[in-house]
Amino acid sequence: MTEPRDPATEDWTRAARRLAAGQATLVSLWGDVGCVRMALHDHGRADLTILTLPCPDGGFPSVGAVHPPAIRLELSSTAAACAWHSPPPCSICRRVSVVR
Repeated sequence: MTEPRDPATEDWTRAARRLAAGQATLVSLWGDVGCVRMALHDHGRADLTILTLPCPDGGFPSVGAVHPPAIRLELSSTAAACAWHSPPPCSICRRVSVVR
C-alpha cells in the first residue's frame, strides 16, 4: 500500500530543493495562523511565487535543512510567534516545531 500524497508538502520540499540548487532566491518565510508561507523568486521569471503549507500540528518540513540561509527566518518566525503570547513559552510556542 502506498502512502497518500500530500501535494502541498511535495511542492514545499520541491521549492526548498530549488533554493538549495540556486535555481530560486528565498524572499521570505513566515508563519501564519495554521500554516507557514514561503515567498521565492524563480530565476528567469518576473513574479514571485508564494507557497502556503498547512501546519495543523504546528510543524513543517525545514527549508533550512537544505538551504541554510532559511534557518534564521525559521527561528525568527518561531520567536515572533512566542512574542505575541504571554507568559512564554505558551502552548502554541511549545507546539511549533521544524521537522529536520
